[in-house]
Amino acid sequence: MVTGSKRGVLARTFVRTAVVAATSVALLFTGWGAATPAQAAACSTSVQNRHTATAAGTAKVGSTLTATLTTSSGTLGTATGWTWYRAGTAIPGATAQTYTLTAADLAKTLTVAIAVKYQSFLSSCTFTKTSAATASVANGDLLAATPTMSGTAKVGSTLSADTGSWSPVPAFTYQWNRGGTPVAGATLPTYVPTVTDAGATLTVSVTGTLAGYTTATRTSAATSAGATGDLTAPTPTITGTAKVGQTLTAVPGGWNPGTTALSYQWNRGGTAISGATSATYVATIADLNATLTVSVTGTLAGYTTATRTSAATAAVAAGDLGTVTPIISGTAKVGNTLDRKSVV
Repeated sequence: MVTGSKRGVLARTFVRTAVVAATSVALLFTGWGAATPAQAAACSTSVQNRHTATAAGTAKVGSTLTATLTTSSGTLGTATGWTWYRAGTAIPGATAQTYTLTAADLAKTLTVAIAVKYQSFLSSCTFTKTSAATASVANGDLLAATPTMSGTAKVGSTLSADTGSWSPVPAFTYQWNRGGTPVAGATLPTYVPTVTDAGATLTVSVTGTLAGYTTATRTSAATSAGATGDLTAPTPTITGTAKVGQTLTAVPGGWNPGTTALSYQWNRGGTAISGATSATYVATIADLNATLTVSVTGTLAGYTTATRTSAATAAVAAGDLGTVTPIISGTAKVGNTLDRKSVV
């Protein structure tokens, strides 16, 4: 049986125990959120030494570096910010976990400083860890495509170079090649094959240049052997009157290229007239009642010879005889001789 005095002792003991327990819990949660100065100093020394910052990736223009934070033991702190440095100087705007190297970084080293927050049961602190420097940044590699050509490999036609998709996009230069040898002066995106290219294969080389990247050159597949070109050959016409004794003239029209050499052949009823190879022709009695045409042939080195024939004239009509007025000279006297002269 518990007496009154014993009940009092028990009550006081219970109260003291509860107070101690409550105080301990309060101290426990107080220590979780805020470290004492001594605890913070300890964290700064021991925790930092367990953490390592690294700039992971390839030190090459165009590549991406990634900041990583690791710990050798214990709880890993939380990265709360990143600052990238080029040769010890902060890079404006480079405050993300990743950084893509640019031409400005070429031949320089980079580091990254990571801001860290660390929190444990006994301590809470922040500190900064800086990575070791990368290797000196090297030239990047252009993603270079193989060029292609459009057009026909024919003298006088135009070939065009298509660079394809390069990344990043550089500045392009061009060089056309004949049988693998550069063609002097052929450095445009387009090329018109000349007579020298007839029977030869052609390629185009595309070179890409961009600051911070290694220059790259790619060459297209070769064309088939260059063919002779096609002359632009119009149909000739004839001016003049189809009448015996009249002069007819061939009008060849505008041939292209303009250096094309032209020759002529007049035809009677579709049959070539012997010796009638000038640009003009005088109709003769042999042409009476026949039709006439003229054939114009164009020749130029490197081009396929072309011939065009005019439409036929009307049937050649009889010519017109010239008329004259006679006059008499001399004295009209018996015994004198009179002379007759003709005046057209």
